[in-house]
Amino acid sequence: MQAERPFRQKNLTPRVGPGRWSFDRIEEEWGDASLSCITYFRFRSVTDLRRLARALRLPPSFSVGSGKHTYLFTGEEGLLILLHRMSYPCTLSRMCCESGRGTAALSLGFRWMNEYIYNNFRHLHDDRSLLAWEPHFERFARAVYQKARGPDGSGIGLQNCVGFIDGTVQRVARPGRYQ
Repeated sequence: MQAERPFRQKNLTPRVGPGRWSFDRIEEEWGDASLSCITYFRFRSVTDLRRLARALRLPPSFSVGSGKHTYLFTGEEGLLILLHRMSYPCTLSRMCCESGRGTAALSLGFRWMNEYIYNNFRHLHDDRSLLAWEPHFERFARAVYQKARGPDGSGIGLQNCVGFIDGTVQRVARPGRYQ
């Protein structure tokens, strides 16, 4: 009964934090380079985030939604939402407190930024770019295998591997017969 209680309650609204994300806010709270910047956004410093924003040619602002549910974002806020959502395991309701936005706004902002990058940099993710890397895949697989075994060679020794951008290794349950 305890587990289903949140689903039976009406009008649950996550608490929205006081401030919206910006490069200046992150720099003020964490400094230019910090472990928090790496944890939340997978970039070493705010300087690197600013450089990424320039390279992506982000608009100064964009709006999403319609009618009374229209949300205005800065380009850097949209980028930070996208990076955090893709690099840190949490739900949109958890992001509300940190980002100063509600779940609907976060969802729409994330989607807009994702589509913006996809549409404006389509040339970087077509079949030709994949074919250019094909000769290196076996070498990459060997490197991942060696890293998984550890420096002394006594690690888990993966035969098949799923790699994650952030470098974490996720164990996968392999059910036996009749399970």
